[in-house]
Amino acid sequence: MINSPAFAGYLASVARGSATSSAARFTVPRVSCTRTPVDRFITIEARVDVNNFRSHSSAALFAGCHAGRVVYFPALVINGNEVNYTTTRVRAGDLIEVSVKVTTRGTTVQVTDVTRRVTKRRTGPGARSGDALIGNVNVLLEPAGTRLGVPAFGTIVFTGLIDGRALGRAHAVRVQRVSGRTVQIATGPLSPRGLVFATHYKHF
Repeated sequence: MINSPAFAGYLASVARGSATSSAARFTVPRVSCTRTPVDRFITIEARVDVNNFRSHSSAALFAGCHAGRVVYFPALVINGNEVNYTTTRVRAGDLIEVSVKVTTRGTTVQVTDVTRRVTKRRTGPGARSGDALIGNVNVLLEPAGTRLGVPAFGTIVFTGLIDGRALGRAHAVRVQRVSGRTVQIATGPLSPRGLVFATHYKHF
C-alpha cells in the first residue's frame, strides 16, 4: 500500500514511451453535500502520465460540492490541455466508461455515459507514456493550486484495464489518499481476477 496526498486507486508503471491505455467502468456515486460554502471535489478517472511525468492525458468525471450543491460533469485532458463539459447532464447511478490511449503518434480520450447514451471524445498529439492509473484524483483550485477536500461519496466500484490487461496482471499497486495521518480515501484490494476494486470515502 502506498500513501498519496493526491490519489486513491491503482497505479501501474509502463515501459517509457510505449503505447499505453487505461480504461475503467464505474457507477456515479451519490455525493452528499452540506450547506457549507466550502467546495470539495474529486475526479473519477482513467489516466496516463506522460513526458517524464510533466503532464498527463485523462478521461474523467468531476464529482463534488459547489456552494453546497452536488455537481457532476465529464472532462477530457490531452497532454495537460483540459476541456470541461459542465453543461452535460450526469446523475448519481449513471454507468460511466472512461478510456485513454496514448502513443507517440497520437492520443485519444473518451468518456461515455452509458445510461444516457452520451459520449465525449477528443484526439490530439502523441506523447511518451510513463505510467497509467485508475481511481480518484485530487482537484486543485487555480491559480493558487490549493488542493480541495474530499466530498462524501460513499463507495465507488471500478472495473479496470491497463493495456488491455486486468490490473493484477499489469502489476498495479494500491494507493490510498491521505492528509497527514488521516486517511481521506481508502482503496480496497483487487478482486480474485484482478479486475475490480473499490474506493471508500473516509474523511474530507
